[in-house]
Amino acid sequence: MVYQKLSSGFLILEESPLRNYYKNLIEPLIWFSLTEKISQQDYEETRPDDSLAFSRIKEEIQKIADEQADKIINEGNNQAKEILNAATAKAQQEKSNILNQATTATENIRIQEVSRKKLAIKMDFLKYRDEIFQEIQIEAKSKIQKYTKTAKYKEFLVKLVENSSLSIGGGKLSLVVRKEDQSMFPKAELSKIAEKVSKQTGNKTEIQISKDELVSLGGLKLVRSDQKLFVDNSFEVRLERNTDIIRTRLLKLLS
Repeated sequence: MVYQKLSSGFLILEESPLRNYYKNLIEPLIWFSLTEKISQQDYEETRPDDSLAFSRIKEEIQKIADEQADKIINEGNNQAKEILNAATAKAQQEKSNILNQATTATENIRIQEVSRKKLAIKMDFLKYRDEIFQEIQIEAKSKIQKYTKTAKYKEFLVKLVENSSLSIGGGKLSLVVRKEDQSMFPKAELSKIAEKVSKQTGNKTEIQISKDELVSLGGLKLVRSDQKLFVDNSFEVRLERNTDIIRTRLLKLLS
């Protein structure tokens, strides 16, 4: 705040909101004291009371100071509230983020645990299924071994030779069977089968026992003389061909 002292003894304010107010109040008296020739007595009578003027100025200055102080305080309080609100909001957001992260982490752990248990159950199931399948295979082979010692096996094998010959289309064929099964196919039996195949295929058919022996639980192999076609109907191969069917049925049973 800047004050200017006049020759009259009065002070006026420069660059102040009160300047115009006090200018209207004091300036007439200043100009009067400078331009009029009056007696000291008249001057004393007309001169305004300095103490009163200064008192009013002081009051106005104090009022403005109080207003400015209140404004600054209010702005400070508002800023403090804004800072507090922002800090509170940030803290709430951080809290929410931490809770969300904790919830997500917990959910991830739960999902991982469930997945681990599911995988363990699946592995146990697959192991159990394979064990059952192996048991089925062992049981099947045991029954086949018993079956090859019955009269029905001979009937089955003769029919299997006929069907295998038809699938090749007849011609000169070599029959490979187990050593113990060769006695089931004397020349008369083979000629009888060949005649049937010839009639059905229209291709002259001859079947003879191969010098090779079939290493198998049973069944046969039939090879055309040019070695370009053959049929493998050994029991192991037939079991292998049925593996997918057996596994599928087993899966349905265990589901």
